Amino acid sequence: ENAFKYDEDVMAQKITSVTFPENVKAPYQGTLSEKQERGNFLILGMAFYGQGLTEVTLPEGVLLVGRQAFARNALTYVTLPETIWWMEQGAFAQNAISTVEFPSTCDFKLNMDAISFAMNEIVSVTLPDRVEKMTSNVFQGNTGKEDGVVYMYGQKALLSEPNIAHVDNGGSRYQKLII
Repeated sequence: ENAFKYDEDVMAQKITSVTFPENVKAPYQGTLSEKQERGNFLILGMAFYGQGLTEVTLPEGVLLVGRQAFARNALTYVTLPETIWWMEQGAFAQNAISTVEFPSTCDFKLNMDAISFAMNEIVSVTLPDRVEKMTSNVFQGNTGKEDGVVYMYGQKALLSEPNIAHVDNGGSRYQKLII
């Protein structure tokens, strides 16, 4: 945690770009996915908090983005890999993100905690076909399509997931599932 968190008393300047190792994976023999290996790279809480990053492409192998790991940067664009499984509270909050490129599918059902993408400039996103959990305020405080409501485009199968179906029945004032 706090690996590269900006602290003006310690760091002379902010980090503006970062390159992650690709395809960091481990064997997998569980029941949650048919995959034989899973991502094994974790970006822990506040790792890049408050830096000067403008764009982040997370490579295959990234499994988790921790609490506020990329919060308070200058991000405008985020790309996520198929190996992403969990985004913790505020993972990408308080940036200038207008584009989030989710993969079309994920190795495991994706989980997004509270305010994962809060306070950005997101209008709409296309969700992967495998999402298990999404709190009602993942996209709180974004530009949205109408009155700050972010449209989340997805496949009909998402409606069968009890922990995200709430966003389609008025359970969230920040996001709306569009099938």
